[in-house]
Amino acid sequence: NVVLVGTGHLGTAIARYPRFINANFNFIAAFDIDDEKIGGSIGHTHIYSIDTLNKYIEDHKIEVIVLAVPSSAASDIVEKLDSNIVKGILNFTTMVFPGRMNDMYIHNIDLAKELEVISFCMKNCLTQKSDDQDIN
Repeated sequence: NVVLVGTGHLGTAIARYPRFINANFNFIAAFDIDDEKIGGSIGHTHIYSIDTLNKYIEDHKIEVIVLAVPSSAASDIVEKLDSNIVKGILNFTTMVFPGRMNDMYIHNIDLAKELEVISFCMKNCLTQKSDDQDIN
């Protein structure tokens, strides 16, 4: 079971991503600071106040967090997590954390870097394939 922290556009899209369900990752709760979102839901995932995050993690023994909050809030949230319970964070913020922090593994997702990979491959991998075909 996984919880989502941040229910803005990106967080909502992540919660609705169907391949998580296919891979047996279930978002059992989401957390936000927006009073208009708290008490609502994303699909079947209830949205709670961020103030209740640590208690929820402790009560439900949540080991994995998906972080989709503004960077200005990211480090405060990560620092407050109980590393005795939380063991992994999938970080979609622009704040880059070390891969290992307080006995937690943090995987930073950098969407700009992913586009750079695509751009590089378009210029180099596709060109190389064309050159290889010319040789044959």
